[in-house]
Amino acid sequence: MADGGNTSRHARAGLGLDSLGARYLLFAVLAGAAVVGLVVLLQVQVTRQTAASVATLAATTRVQQLTQGLRDRLWLAGFRLHALMIDPRQPAAPVLTAVEEARATLRALAARPPEGEGRAALAALGQALARLDAEVRHLIELRGDPDRTYPALSVMNDEHLPANRRFAAALDVAIAALEADGRPPARQWPLYRRLVDLRDLWRRTVLAFRGTLVLRTVFEQGHADADTMERRTRALLAEVEHEVAALEAARARGTLPLEVDAAVPELRAALDAWRDGLERILAIRRSGAWRADLELLTTRVRPLMAEIFGHLDGLDRAAAAQARAAVARAEAAARRAGAVLWAFAVVGLVVVAVGYFYLERRVLAPVREVARALRAGAGSAPPAVHGAGATRETRELVEAFRAMWNEVQRRQESLEHQALHDSLTGLPNRVLMQDRLAQAIALAERTRSGVAFMLMDLDGFKEVNDTLGHQAGDLLLVRVAERLREVLRRADTVARLGGDEFGLVVPHASAEEAEHVARKVLAALARPVRLEGHNLYVGGSIGIALYPEHGTDPYQLLRHADVAMYQAKRSGRGYAFYEERLDEHSVARLSLLGELREAIHGGGLRLHYQPKVRIADGAPVTVEALARWRHPERGDLPPEEFVPLAEKAGLVQELTRWVLAEALAQCSRWRRRGLRLGVAVNLSVWDLHDRDLPRQVMRALQGFGLPPNVLTLEITESAAMSEPERARAVLGELHAQGVRIAIDDFGTGFSSFAHLKEFPAHELKIDKSFVTDMCHDDDDAVIVRSLVDLGHNLGREVVAEGVEDQDTWDILAILRCDYAQGHHVARPMPAERLATWLRSRESIAAAWAATRRVPDGRRRSSER
Repeated sequence: MADGGNTSRHARAGLGLDSLGARYLLFAVLAGAAVVGLVVLLQVQVTRQTAASVATLAATTRVQQLTQGLRDRLWLAGFRLHALMIDPRQPAAPVLTAVEEARATLRALAARPPEGEGRAALAALGQALARLDAEVRHLIELRGDPDRTYPALSVMNDEHLPANRRFAAALDVAIAALEADGRPPARQWPLYRRLVDLRDLWRRTVLAFRGTLVLRTVFEQGHADADTMERRTRALLAEVEHEVAALEAARARGTLPLEVDAAVPELRAALDAWRDGLERILAIRRSGAWRADLELLTTRVRPLMAEIFGHLDGLDRAAAAQARAAVARAEAAARRAGAVLWAFAVVGLVVVAVGYFYLERRVLAPVREVARALRAGAGSAPPAVHGAGATRETRELVEAFRAMWNEVQRRQESLEHQALHDSLTGLPNRVLMQDRLAQAIALAERTRSGVAFMLMDLDGFKEVNDTLGHQAGDLLLVRVAERLREVLRRADTVARLGGDEFGLVVPHASAEEAEHVARKVLAALARPVRLEGHNLYVGGSIGIALYPEHGTDPYQLLRHADVAMYQAKRSGRGYAFYEERLDEHSVARLSLLGELREAIHGGGLRLHYQPKVRIADGAPVTVEALARWRHPERGDLPPEEFVPLAEKAGLVQELTRWVLAEALAQCSRWRRRGLRLGVAVNLSVWDLHDRDLPRQVMRALQGFGLPPNVLTLEITESAAMSEPERARAVLGELHAQGVRIAIDDFGTGFSSFAHLKEFPAHELKIDKSFVTDMCHDDDDAVIVRSLVDLGHNLGREVVAEGVEDQDTWDILAILRCDYAQGHHVARPMPAERLATWLRSRESIAAAWAATRRVPDGRRRSSER
């Protein structure tokens, strides 16, 4: 035993473990190695898990970015598709481009697909996008074919309209046969009256049917008025059936004249064809397939869009699930590492405690006093145990999440800003403006207040673009936007709607406040804008629509403000409130438009003539032809009510041709009676767009056997100067043929001397706004004198409009004005009254000449 113990001690001595220090050192080395190994192992696990989590989060971010981009492109495709549905003139290529970009985004997403549910959603999304592309192409193809878009159109054009014409033609032939000798025989008068009434009944039937179509087209989902018009159409058609049946009965009795007898079978055949076409059209109307493109959009495209967005939501859910799983794994690894570290810390503390007690008893007690003495002047602090390693990694993971979501939020806000604001001016765009307008309307409805919406279009912007280039035009728009921001309140909204068009939303505004804001805006625009060394002057035309007076939703206010804006532009006042009577899209205006078309072609209009006399001797030289419309229900309508309507509806050229033909015919009759009078006809700016105008005028003159110089064509100064090159070309050709040209309303436009000097005009007609009050307003008198001198210096004759009294006549004579026109001379009158006026004029010609001013401005003694 003694030998064994000695052997063990020798072995420990040989290993150096015979001393306590060596043993403690060995224990420390082993414990340190274990700690280092455990720490390294934990670090490797945590690093791997963190890397995997970061990779998963990056993949999740990529999926979310791509799905958001795909949503944006689908939203853009839907927006452009709706624009194409509203206006088929919109290009279809941007819609297909947006869908193709969405498919390209999907291919990028499929390159690194998500796991699990995301793969199935991705596959379904690809199939849905392919179907959407096919349906959109089909819809675009359908939208481009009116016959397929409106199935009833081919029936109307191919069957219904020819039947209408056949019926009307057969009826006209029968009536014309009875009118062969001017008046039908007395015995045929009841038959003639019946045929005329049948023609009127047929026209009302066709008009009622057209009203049904108009209401069905305007209100796509149907409208009570459309059903009412359909019942009226059927009732009128029944009356027509009854009348035709009566004619057939008379034909069977053999009591009809030959021509009428021959027309009855044609009437029956045309009526049957028209009735069959009517039933087919109304069947299409009731079937809900009035517009095939809407059905395709509703039943296929929109469900596909909803399905695609559902798949995108599935992809987002799958990506979010992967992110949550990665976070859960990272949190589990952190918890495991923390638990191991805490366990190791506890073990270490136990070991330290045991070692401390062991060393305390064996080593430290003997040396404590020495150690205390050594530390007496230095002081010490107990060691601190930090367990923040895992906590730091957790914080890094949380911070990574926060950074990712912050970036996503920033990009989302950036995309929303780009989608809702104009890139050039930074102002809200049309989408955001409509949202703000809807909010203002909702607030006004709750607070029982008003909202003013203004639509403004810049005047002269096209000239800036054409002269200085588009870059200067963009700078001008930016300056205008800055001025609009300056004059409006923070609660107001100003938006750029496109081009040089701006919209303003003014909440809690009455009509007076809206007018005040409009004046402030126009005053801000009146200040010159300095660009590229030039002072540019731009104005604006503002249309104002008020809630709730002019509309209760953003669409109505926008449309009515647009109507008011064009009225402001036409009137030149700068701003105008919406007036229903000026809205050519209202039902009343549509009805009035149809009646005006019938009046032009059916003899509903008549001409009055206002003489123009020579101031030197009072002799009439020309009469101005002025259109009048005696409406059967509304009475006499002034030109200012129906001429603008004709201009907006594209009827002004037909109206001008009618006035020209009637005036020249009357002039020809006067000349055959020995009256050598010229005639003047007014032109509008739209007549200048008629390239055939010179040929039509010369053909009309030749048809009535009149020389060109008997005709004077009058055009307003503003119309002539709106397109001076076109006006100079068209009127120059007429001038070269010998037709006289007069500039009307002279002094109210903005013509330059350069244009005026080269303009082919014989006469300048001074606007009556200067002439009427010239006896009481020195400024007007100075303007008239200057305009007379200017006209004479340019070699033009001068006419004064609005001469209302003898004093004005006398002053014009002193100023050597050539001609006068106004109520003092004569009011507009029919042709028959004009002949009487001319005869009375001859009897007082000598007395009139005696009232002329002498050159020094004093009256003759006979006048006193």
